Amino acid sequence: MAILKTYEEASGQEINMSKSEVFFSRNLSRAAQEDLSRIMGVRHVLGTGTYLGLPSMVGRSKKSTFGYVKDRIWKKINSWRGRALSKAGKE
Repeated sequence: MAILKTYEEASGQEINMSKSEVFFSRNLSRAAQEDLSRIMGVRHVLGTGTYLGLPSMVGRSKKSTFGYVKDRIWKKINSWRGRALSKAGKE
């Protein structure tokens, strides 16, 4: 936990442990995972959540993970193309 305090002091950002989550590798035993999350005072999650609208875990296939971002951007761009600019916007 000292490393997190060092981070807070160096960055000027405070870590909100009640909002924080942790996920572990499959190589760590379930008991060790539970112990660590209890010691740290954070929730243990499976890594299926999102942060800032992006997945918190990225697997091997980056295209399938981030494909929806590309699709959303293209939909937004295409919606802009359909709108004509007003006279004031063209000038």
